[in-house]
Amino acid sequence: MEVGDEPLLKVRSMNVKLAARNRLISVVEKVDFDVFEGKVSGIAGESGSGKTVSMMAILGLLPHGSIVSGHAFYGGQDLLVSSEKRLAKVRGKEIALIMQDPHSSLHPMLSVGVQLSDHVRHHLKLSREDAREHSIDLLHQVRIPNPAASFTAYPHQFSGGMRQRIAIAIALACGPKIIIADEPTTGLDVTVQAGILHLLRELGERRGLAILLITHDLGVMSAIADRVTIMYAGRVVETGTAEDVIGSPRHPYTAALLAALPHPERPETDLVPIPGQLGPPGLRPSGCAFHPRCQYAKSQCSSVVPDLVEVRPGRSHACLVDPFMATL
Repeated sequence: MEVGDEPLLKVRSMNVKLAARNRLISVVEKVDFDVFEGKVSGIAGESGSGKTVSMMAILGLLPHGSIVSGHAFYGGQDLLVSSEKRLAKVRGKEIALIMQDPHSSLHPMLSVGVQLSDHVRHHLKLSREDAREHSIDLLHQVRIPNPAASFTAYPHQFSGGMRQRIAIAIALACGPKIIIADEPTTGLDVTVQAGILHLLRELGERRGLAILLITHDLGVMSAIADRVTIMYAGRVVETGTAEDVIGSPRHPYTAALLAALPHPERPETDLVPIPGQLGPPGLRPSGCAFHPRCQYAKSQCSSVVPDLVEVRPGRSHACLVDPFMATL
């Protein structure tokens, strides 16, 4: 992917405020990222960093009373100011969402076939029989055993990994251009995780899909992503190619996330936990939100919010002290 490629989805200066106890709380601030055709773009960070809220904002799925500003350009339109009618046509058909927990996202009282074929019939206007054939083919593509029989089965009859594959089939059903996968491997064992990631990568390459992967696990990100955006406390703190960001982190938070991962070749190595915790949105610290947990923080970090600065084409970070400058 060249730096100059035109993104399929371009998010710029997105801000999100959620209503809570008769006041608005800022949960996402000045977020920028791009999603490219045929590539996997990852957004990583701890729970509460604003990853999922950002995706819900793009799709118009935030709760009533939320305020969203900025831009999310897709298909010549800005999704953040699009009507609900327009967004309803985009959701599922052009931009599909794979939720974190297929156990709850799949309806327990409806067969797999009903959930797949109703989705297809609504968006693609297929006949009942054509929708059935299309759905069985999708189950085959995501490697569900005996897809014709599985079409009439119910979600509880499948393992967690198979349910996630069914959720992927539903996301693929209408031929979207972008798939947003929100923590698609959470709760799955390592072997099943690897299978799901391989399937997403293979489907993306075969269909020319853009995949936006949301995760807290940089180990998962390193296995599949082409580009990575790191978020902390509702802001982007680092972005670049996966090779750059994961191989040579520039922001202290990215480095801390990597240090907290088990080493695949040295399992005896002690993990290095990040001290403290990410506070709730209404109680975020001033200045750089990461400064209370950062071993490199200086006095200015508590009062100045660092801008996201491009340090070279396609590589940006937001840090005032920049302790890893020599890694570039």
